[in-house]
Amino acid sequence: MTAVEFLQRGAGRAVHEITAIVSSFRQRKTSVLMLHSIGGTEGEFNISTASFARLVSCLADKNIVRGEEVTDGEESFAITFDDVCGNFYTNAFPILQTAGIPFTIFVSLSLLDTPGFISTRMLREISESSLCTVGSHGINHCFFRHLDKEIMRAELYDSRERLKHITGKKIELFAFPYGSVYQCGFRHKKLVNEYYRLGFGTIPTPVTDISPRYFLPRINVTEKFIREFCQQ
Repeated sequence: MTAVEFLQRGAGRAVHEITAIVSSFRQRKTSVLMLHSIGGTEGEFNISTASFARLVSCLADKNIVRGEEVTDGEESFAITFDDVCGNFYTNAFPILQTAGIPFTIFVSLSLLDTPGFISTRMLREISESSLCTVGSHGINHCFFRHLDKEIMRAELYDSRERLKHITGKKIELFAFPYGSVYQCGFRHKKLVNEYYRLGFGTIPTPVTDISPRYFLPRINVTEKFIREFCQQ
């Protein structure tokens, strides 16, 4: 890591920490939950199917909103999935359907139809659910801070149009791959609003009245998070 990268990463972490502190004093709107793999191999971004079922059960008496509604109204929760692993289709999708809980999937087109991720056929089926909102996760699942403005525009616009063509749905939401301030770059985030209604990052706080619409915070769901949340 170069000295410049070290300073950039430190600045990104500082922004995350400051945002978390400031948000704790603001009016909460929605806690946007971010998940990846359900019932897959062990790792930071995987939770067991049983734990996911427990989370859904614990959310049953909460106010659950769609991804496009996270800046509206009173305190609530929203569920999002990044990358959309194949085990989402087999393990999470049926649980959400049975519970009647809305969810958002952020699809990276470079991962679609590759081993371990959903296929185009699965995406079409999932998107047909009235509970589903489809959002973009870009084309190449890359670090946006490395992109110049024109390449980033292509990532944003082309992914939106291709997902619209596949699903027949309007694509209004975007989630940055590797969504920290450090990995996204300060100068790129506002471009999202040219093509999307809302953009999402990974600063782990609830959405508040001061959260920027182009970089809304999300909370990574881990096994520990579920244990603590379901004990409330």
